[in-house]
Amino acid sequence: RHMIHSYFASQHGLLIQGLEPHGMQMNMTGVHNADILVKKMPELADILAQVWHSVRGLSFMEVVLTTATLEKLILDESTELLNAAYVLNGHKRSGSISRDALQEVLISYLI
Repeated sequence: RHMIHSYFASQHGLLIQGLEPHGMQMNMTGVHNADILVKKMPELADILAQVWHSVRGLSFMEVVLTTATLEKLILDESTELLNAAYVLNGHKRSGSISRDALQEVLISYLI
């Protein structure tokens, strides 16, 4: 849990709620939530919940696979949101757009 949390914090600047170290409470807006696993891969979320509450923990390979899976899910979700921001602002993803148009797209994406 700590390794996965540390990876996302250091490599992507993301704090993922549900993966924080024990005792650390996050009351922040804009924090990614590990619930993405529950929504997109409920079977994996169930297995991880059981492991995280057990004494054994995860092997290194399980940590790597879990991290890669979570990273892919976040990337896919972010890509969907960015595509929706382009559509919302009436722009195509291919081709170039002006700086002002890009700013509109990014504001829509972030909101």
